Amino acid sequence: MQANDFELEAHAPFSLNYLVFLQNIFLNQDRKAENRLLHPYLDSSKWGLLPGEEFITNFKAVWKETLQKNSDRRLDHYGIIHDQQLLFERLFVQNEEGHHGFTESSAAFLAWWDSMAGRIAVERVFDADMMQKVYQELVLSLTTNPKNNRLVIDLLYDRPVLTDQCMGTWYIALPIEDLFIKDRRNHAMELMRASCL
Repeated sequence: MQANDFELEAHAPFSLNYLVFLQNIFLNQDRKAENRLLHPYLDSSKWGLLPGEEFITNFKAVWKETLQKNSDRRLDHYGIIHDQQLLFERLFVQNEEGHHGFTESSAAFLAWWDSMAGRIAVERVFDADMMQKVYQELVLSLTTNPKNNRLVIDLLYDRPVLTDQCMGTWYIALPIEDLFIKDRRNHAMELMRASCL
């Protein structure tokens, strides 16, 4: 979307959403007693995910690298998970079980993400009407120049709770609930403005 010299672009990237998918699988391992499970709820006991703090530390590093690649506007596509396999495998034990875990998790993710309930549903939350509302709020408060005038929003199906790093220059990754739920939209707007420096 564009008017004047400000442009707004939104995507639902495979890479960051795959990481949120893995994060939720990891978090569900310790939430079985709670009644607040995250999507997806899968048995990952034989997947060789790294344990505890090691997973969290590696997740933050992989997230940061992936976020940087996305903010540099590198193409995020269907094959990115396999193209960046070595990066994502850093979240698994480096053995046959870990390789199996990567293979199974990426297949489970792609089966869901390519369905109507996956990427298409995420993108539909930020439809033309929602994008127009966000655009109208932002265009009034931003100063752009020819070099920096396009805000890229990467839409996430759920909140990345293992990291708080979600912004770059003229780039932000946001969970769709922050745009969709009215009580959270003001905070999301503040974050979007802050990324446009």
